Amino acid sequence: MLLKAECQSTKSGLDTLFVNGVYFHSKYDPLREAKRLAVENSSASIVILLSPGLGYLTHALESQRVFAIERHQQINDLSKKSDSLVGLSSDQIFDWAYANDELLLGKVRVISGVSLDEDAAYYADAAKAIQRAIEKRAEEELTCTSFEKIWVGNIQENSKRFPKANWISELDGTLEGKTAIIFAAGPSLENDLRQLSKYLSEENTRRNSMTIFSVDSALPAAIANQISPDFCISIDPQPVKALSLEQLDDVPLIASVLSPSAVLGSARRCFLFTQGHPDESKYEIPAQASRLDTGGSVATAAVILALRWGAEKIVLLGQDLSLVSGQMHSRGVPDHLMGVASAGRFSTVELSWGSDAKASHTRNVPGVGGTTVLSTPSLDSFRHTIQEIAAQNPNVEIISTSPRGAEITNVTHVSLFDALKVVGKLAEEISCRENLGRIQNPDGVVTA
Repeated sequence: MLLKAECQSTKSGLDTLFVNGVYFHSKYDPLREAKRLAVENSSASIVILLSPGLGYLTHALESQRVFAIERHQQINDLSKKSDSLVGLSSDQIFDWAYANDELLLGKVRVISGVSLDEDAAYYADAAKAIQRAIEKRAEEELTCTSFEKIWVGNIQENSKRFPKANWISELDGTLEGKTAIIFAAGPSLENDLRQLSKYLSEENTRRNSMTIFSVDSALPAAIANQISPDFCISIDPQPVKALSLEQLDDVPLIASVLSPSAVLGSARRCFLFTQGHPDESKYEIPAQASRLDTGGSVATAAVILALRWGAEKIVLLGQDLSLVSGQMHSRGVPDHLMGVASAGRFSTVELSWGSDAKASHTRNVPGVGGTTVLSTPSLDSFRHTIQEIAAQNPNVEIISTSPRGAEITNVTHVSLFDALKVVGKLAEEISCRENLGRIQNPDGVVTA
């Protein structure tokens, strides 16, 4: 962008900033203007100023901790505030805010100064990145504060299982060239399960073309629709989660070493993973044990695990990441398990949602098909996590079948019917490759 930026004198004797025909400060007294704005924002102890101009407001906020973000180096060179963050992308701004411990120490306010119309989207994205970073850090702090004692107790109780346990590393590579279907417990899951059950019942061989993961709270709905997953995954530390697993039977369970022993005890076969908790070093965890970054939710953990095991495509069912008709979870979850399905780490915030809490605990986000849907801070955080996962794995197609959920960038949004066409095509390709291999090597002789 070509800038014509200059300082012009005002009647007060101070300079104002004039860029491409736009005054960034008062043409009369920019310092008086800045002091007025400082009073209006005095309730915040930490201020992040976007487009600070010549830095008058930065100096007027003398009793607060102030950070400034400027898009243009040319403007920053004219500024009285020399330590602004300059020219960062929204991802870099997120990383900066996420790593900045000071932003957790008080009330933070993001203030946008005057900017060019061409810069409006940049600063809007910067503000969103800061908000997401602060919320993510706050959620993590809340998680640690709420569950630290539970985690310590769980790992201590589970430690006796470690010497003979199975670990997720044992299944690395088992999904190479295959499709992973993941059941999340969003409102759209119920309808998709009915369609999928009908699809599978029409031809027995169709089930062999996919590996199905179910999150713990979606398992009862899956079983109710005569679909037995290949794996069930659970990461939350509360023993109440075991109630969702009463119908686990022979389905292998994937769980954390921090999961409650009641959850691990529900499974006839269990594959464990570590999460990097400090107490893990106190116990003799075998060398083959592997760490899994869960991404913040049980559904994101399933996506990350499917990628680790080599899935070629991933299809998400019930991953709405929004409040569909005021619901967070599928109506396919039995009534007596609704509290269990919702017993996540942020349930104290998410489940208190109601008419009085809508304004503070919900937000509008882009929806499928160009709509706008209602979401929550943690659901939106999970949406961004999946977007990042998809961007980091461009060779793996991730598909979401949610018809009315939040739009996930870098993810293909199609109906379940169309997603199953993709799955069927991939299965045919795999079958052809296997048949070709048998023709080329009919005796199954391994050659160097």
